[in-house]
Amino acid sequence: MPVFVNDANCAARAELEVGVAVGVEHAVLVTLGTGIGGALIADGHVVRGAAGMAGEPGHMLVDPNGPLCVCGLHGCWERYASGAGLRYLGGQAAEAGELQGVMAELEGDISALRGEHITRAARLGDSEAAAVLDRFAWWVAVGMANCAMSDPELIIVGGGLVRDWDLYGPRVQRKSSARICWRPNTGRPYGSSRRWPVRPPVPSVQRSSRDTSQGSDRSPAIERPTAEVRTAQPSNTASALSMAWA
Repeated sequence: MPVFVNDANCAARAELEVGVAVGVEHAVLVTLGTGIGGALIADGHVVRGAAGMAGEPGHMLVDPNGPLCVCGLHGCWERYASGAGLRYLGGQAAEAGELQGVMAELEGDISALRGEHITRAARLGDSEAAAVLDRFAWWVAVGMANCAMSDPELIIVGGGLVRDWDLYGPRVQRKSSARICWRPNTGRPYGSSRRWPVRPPVPSVQRSSRDTSQGSDRSPAIERPTAEVRTAQPSNTASALSMAWA
C-alpha cells in the first residue's frame, strides 16, 4: 500500500477506493477551502510527481496583474477561488459601496468580513451578496476549465466550500463549460476523443440512498449528457462534490 503525505493525494486515493472515482481511470480532484489543493489521477493511480505536488492547481496563474498571493507571486487562482478569495472579492465589493447589508451587520468593519457572511447573506436573498458569489463562481470556473486540460473523466470538488455549492455550483459548471475550447463541428473539446454535447444540461440534484451513518457514501456527480449531483462523506473527509465530464 503506498503512503501519501499530501492531504489532497490522500483524498484522491480515498475517492478511488471507496468514493466517486471507483472505476475511474482519469480524474482531477480540487479541494476548495481556505486555500486550494488538488490531486491528479491518471490510469487509475494518483500521480505524485517529482516532489509529491503533481495536480496542485492553487497557484496556477489566472491573472498576471492580480493581487499578491501568500506564495509571493501575483494572480494565483487561490487568491480568487478559495475561502480567502471569497473574502477578498467581498472586500473589493464593500470598498466599492456594495454589500451594504452585510457591512451594516459588521458595523462597517471590512477587516471582519468573512466568506461565511457573504454566503449566509446570499442564502437569505441579499442580491449584492449573490453578485459577489457570481464573481466568485466565475473565478472558480476559470480554474476548473484549466484543470480540464488533462482530459479527465471526472472532476471531483471537495473541501469546506462545497457546503454552499448549491449557491454557486451550477454557475461554475455553466461558466467552466463555456471556457473549454471545442473542436469546430465535432462537439468535442480539444485533446479529447470523446463526444461531449456543446450545450451542457442543467444538472438535477439527487442525494444518494446509501446509509451515510457508515461513514461513506457516493459523492455527487454532474454528468453529461445525463447530469445529476450526489453528495457524500468519503472516508470521513469533508463532503465532496464531483463533476463527471463524460
